[in-house]
Amino acid sequence: MWTIVDVQGLPIYKYPLTALGKVIASGSLYWKHRVVTTYIVGMPKYLTYVANLVMSLLNPFQQKKVIFFYKDYKEEFEEKFGLENLEQKFFGELPNVESNFFPPKLNSV
Repeated sequence: MWTIVDVQGLPIYKYPLTALGKVIASGSLYWKHRVVTTYIVGMPKYLTYVANLVMSLLNPFQQKKVIFFYKDYKEEFEEKFGLENLEQKFFGELPNVESNFFPPKLNSV
């Protein structure tokens, strides 16, 4: 399972740091081998210090599972997920989901 957290355009005081910390901790405890990577995208470059501080609080196993992208992540996402599986806001081909996204409506096959 991969997680994408998009913080593009969010003011710093609205960053979901507490929730993100809980997700990472929970994933490390209960889904240690199921949560592959958490991608945090759209973060301004000036928050590198904050990102490094947060990373220093994680154990080495958790650190390997969190990747910060400040801008160029198209190639990484294309390789990992395929553009046909990503929303347009992540450089993919699917329309952006702006509402009614939880609980998800799954396509019937």
